[in-house]
Amino acid sequence: MVTKSSGFSLIELLVVVAVVGILAAIGTLSYQGYIAGTKKKSTENMMQQMSLAQTEIYSDSGMYFTQEENCTPGEEFTRNLGEVFFDSENAIDQKNGWLMCITPTGDSGYTIRASDCVGCDDEEKITLTSNGIWGETY
Repeated sequence: MVTKSSGFSLIELLVVVAVVGILAAIGTLSYQGYIAGTKKKSTENMMQQMSLAQTEIYSDSGMYFTQEENCTPGEEFTRNLGEVFFDSENAIDQKNGWLMCITPTGDSGYTIRASDCVGCDDEEKITLTSNGIWGETY
């Protein structure tokens, strides 16, 4: 006497659930990497826009806009940059970019500094100088 099964066995269902779980975990990790890369690129674009605006400020006043000497990117500096360059104190924040500040350099120029998380173990930093040189540390 042979009986025919009309459904899936418990083992088959468990294997499918495990495979779906693994694919979901891989997709989540890839998505988080994509978001981090997008935030970094957005910050680089904002830094480039600020650098272009610095040229206009210099042609109007003969000076660059800077903040404190050797500043560390922070919320107050970032809000100030949003007001000066983008007409909104909320234009730059950690939701859509990194924390930033602009420090004067000895050659009457400036350096725009950005950090994704000030003081954390895996802090990533970006710099852009008045002569257009990009850097990863400061």
